[in-house]
Order: sequence, then C-alpha cells, then structure tokens
Amino acid sequence: MRAYQYETIEMTFPGTGNLEAAFVKDDEIVTVRGFQSSENTVTLRFLPLRAGRHTFEITGAVRESGIIDVLPAREGHHGPVRAVGTCLKYADGTLCRTYGTTVYALAHQPDSLIDETMETLKNTPFNKIRLCVFPKHFLYNENEPEFFAFERRENGAWDTSMPCFAFWDRFDKRLCQLFDMGFQVDLILFHPYDHWGFSSMSREDDLRYLDYVIRRFAAYPNIWWSLANEYDVIPAKSMEDWYDIEKYVSEYDPFHHLIGNHHCISLWPHERPCTTHVSLQTGQLYRIPEWLEKYRKPVLIDECGYEGNLGELWGSLSGEELTARFWRTFALGGYCTHGETFLNENDLEEIVFWSKGGKLRGGSINRIAFLREIMDALPGPLEPENAGFCAVRGKSPEELEELLASVHQGMRVYYERVLAMDPVERERFLDGQVQYRGRCGDEAILVYCDIQTFGQLRLDLPDRERYTVEVIDTWNMTREVQIRDAHGQVTVKLPGRPWMAVLARKNH
Repeated sequence: MRAYQYETIEMTFPGTGNLEAAFVKDDEIVTVRGFQSSENTVTLRFLPLRAGRHTFEITGAVRESGIIDVLPAREGHHGPVRAVGTCLKYADGTLCRTYGTTVYALAHQPDSLIDETMETLKNTPFNKIRLCVFPKHFLYNENEPEFFAFERRENGAWDTSMPCFAFWDRFDKRLCQLFDMGFQVDLILFHPYDHWGFSSMSREDDLRYLDYVIRRFAAYPNIWWSLANEYDVIPAKSMEDWYDIEKYVSEYDPFHHLIGNHHCISLWPHERPCTTHVSLQTGQLYRIPEWLEKYRKPVLIDECGYEGNLGELWGSLSGEELTARFWRTFALGGYCTHGETFLNENDLEEIVFWSKGGKLRGGSINRIAFLREIMDALPGPLEPENAGFCAVRGKSPEELEELLASVHQGMRVYYERVLAMDPVERERFLDGQVQYRGRCGDEAILVYCDIQTFGQLRLDLPDRERYTVEVIDTWNMTREVQIRDAHGQVTVKLPGRPWMAVLARKNH
C-alpha cells in the first residue's frame, strides 16, 4: 500500500467490535483505535507524520498486518498545526497564520444552507473556522436539527454507546469539504447553549462521546480540539471535570492536535501543560503582550466581538471596529477570529452567519483579506514591541534601572513617577498607554496607528540596515511607499486620519 505524508489513511472492515492498530516506523510506534462507522462496518484512520516505510498490525475484531510506503508530502500538505513558542507552525516547520471565522451551528443546518455557506467561505480570506459538534440553542438559533450525535433509548435518554451514523457521516462530509478548502477546524466539543442535555451528561457519557470523536476525527491533519465554547458557564461541570476532559483528549489523541479552552468570564488556566495555546473572548487586545509573556504560548483572540446589527454588545461592531481589532491583534503578535451577526428583520428564519452561516455582507471581510496579504508576506512572526511607558511592563529591577538610564533626561521624571505608582494603578495607567507595534527581529517593523490621527510618525530603525517604509490605509486598502532607503531615525508623513499603519521592511 502507498500513501502520502500528512494525508489520512482509512481502512474499513466488515463487522462490529473494537479494533486497534500499531503503526511502526523505525523505533516509533503509533497506536490508533477503530470506530464503528455503520451497523456492519468498522473503520481505522491513521495519519502518517513521517515519510518512509511503515509496518502495521491490526488486532481485535480483525487481525491483519501489512506494509505502507509513505511518500513525502505533496505540495500544499504541511501536517497538523503545532504551537512553537508563541507562534503557530505546521508539522513541517512552515509558519502558520490563522485568520478565523465563526459558524457555531453550521453542521446542524439544512444541506441547502450548508452548501450556500461553503460557497461563501470559498471567497473569503479565512483559513480557520470555529464550529460545534453539538447543536446550539440560543438567540437566533432555535431550529431543531435533523440528526443528533447519538440514538435515543426507549425512555428518550441519549445512548452514547450508539452513535447516529447519519449524523457522523454528514459531519464527516462537511469537515472534509472544509479541509479541502484549506481550513483548520477548531472543533468545539462542549458548550452551554443546550436544551437537549448534552452539556449535562454524566462523566461516563462525556468520556464515551470523546472517545468516539477522537477515534473518528483525530487522524485528520486540520483538526483542533476546543474543549468548550464558554466552558465556565456550563453549570454541570466543575474544574475537575474540565481537567479530566483535557487529560482524556490529550492522552487519547495519538497525533497530538492543538488543545484550547475558551472562556466567557473566568480565564482558563492556560499554563496547564496539555493546553497548547491561549483561546480568549475579549476586547482587551492591549493585553496580548501580557498574555504572551505570562503563558509563552500562541494567543488566539477567538472572540473579540462580531460585526453586525444585533441588540447585544457582542453582536454590534462596525466594520471599521472589527477590522481594527484584527490589526491590533496581529500587530501585537496574536491571531484573530471574525464573526458576523447581521439580522434581516424580514428573515423569519433568522439566518445569522455567526451561528447558521449563509451569506456574508460585512465591511470587514475585504479588509481582513488585505491584512492577510500584508501579514503573509512578512518573513516571520511578529512579536510585540513595548514602546513608551509600556516598556516598564514585566521588567526586573535591574532592567528598569537600565531602562531609566537610557531615557532622555527631560523624560526621566515621568518614568520615575510611573514606577512609583501603586502596582494596580500602574497597570490601569499602562492599559491606556498601549501602542500597537510589532517587529520581526530587524526584518520588519509594523506600527498600527488605530484611532490616532497622526500627521507624522517617528520611526527609530537600526542604523546599520536600510528599509523600505510604506504607509498603509487599512480601511481604504491602499499602500504607498514613502521612503526606500530609510535608516536610523526617520519621520513618516501621515494623512491625519484613523486606521493608518506604517510598515518598514529591510531591503535585501
């Protein structure tokens, strides 16, 4: 048998019962477990992360052995996304920048609406999507799905030992469509918006459900595990429950996909070793440097608010504001996720994209595509550059002493007063002093001016290098080269309106 690195291998066998297969490459053994894919079919899926000859042995309901020659990855196949320091990279080392969107209940809509959503997504800049396994019961999302994850017992209770194959086949089909379109799927395993009982299942049922999901989906290279959407407002689960869920997913996923947990009010303890990245619901984007420093993991703003016209604070951002939130996030070294919540009062079915899908009509989409074009052309990940008073954050006493010594004499008294503040008050003061500046070593420096209407901006560039400096209008989507051989301290002229950015890239 032949296969390709980073592409799912599937084997099916007639019958029922448990299967387990050991795949061996050199001294590495990867064990995968099969799943019941129909009433009379068992399936095994394996994801080869290395090229070369693999041997395998299947035990359980079927006994079989063989050889798979895994050819090197084909173009466009980079493997699962990993957290490497504070950035994301594919398994082959290629840098991964994610531009996310949200369609929570996509898989639970009629086929015609899902088809329309897929066509919409093809023409967007997005390459990551957040969606739920379980259906959602919430504002603008009260329709009953055709299928559920499990069959029911005679008493109406869910039988988690009996998967509904029509549900899972349909879900599989849509996942594979998204994968073929280049999407990373951040699969939400639990959520609180439920009136069917999925958020309050027993521990045994939770683990049986997770077991099936992992057996079925873990061999897909583009899957991520989001333990929950708003984990902290699911009353039936304690922190110990969540720790057990996190541990189970980490231990039983043989391909070690990303694991995150998204909050509503109380942050998840992202420092936990099985948690690979920081997943946040927040508009406090100025805190991204703080979280990067604290957790030393990638920071994903998975919910920063949505562009739309709803009567809720979270669903009524302007296109300008959501675009700005993307720029603030990326300038500080994070990753951002979009959502759209426009409601047409004449639409009796209340098709709101963030929950059901359909068409997009917001003003931020083309601007996010423009941002992606600029970000993807950078030679590496951006890291936040603490400028101005924010430079005192996170400094040791020795570093602060060195910083003060470098401050111009006329400014030193201001820094001394900041350092003398009560620590809590100092943090609040610094929150209002943020500048959205990031740099990729000496290769590139980005300043996002946000709502400031600068007429000019001073840049301090390394004197030993030469840079091309562009002025970027992030809303009107224009780029203008202003200086081609910049070095040292330079002054960049700006038009005195908001949403501008300045990018300096080293000449080669």
